[in-house]
Amino acid sequence: MSNRKLIVNIQRRGGIDNDAAMIQHIGRVVSLMFSARMSNTLRLTVKVRAGLGKVGVTGVAKERSSVTTTARSKHYTIIVQRDMPLREQLNTLTHELQHVLQFATGR
Repeated sequence: MSNRKLIVNIQRRGGIDNDAAMIQHIGRVVSLMFSARMSNTLRLTVKVRAGLGKVGVTGVAKERSSVTTTARSKHYTIIVQRDMPLREQLNTLTHELQHVLQFATGR
């Protein structure tokens, strides 16, 4: 058995580099919302992009497809609007992490 930890990758295309603040915020939120077992198996990719296509949409959470059919995928992608203040980006991350929790628990 190996000890895994939460894996967070930030992919940014331009904009202000708030990656460290985002990673710290994600760690705090995940430790409060998720069980230790679930958080240790998560892999999150956060894409910070200029446009999400729809007016008023500040973030999107997606479940990545699993390679095997027997195990649920634990890899999720969150897309966050780039051109917002940091506080709004962190609020959007929190909201999208709630959707990740729903995906992970099957709700």
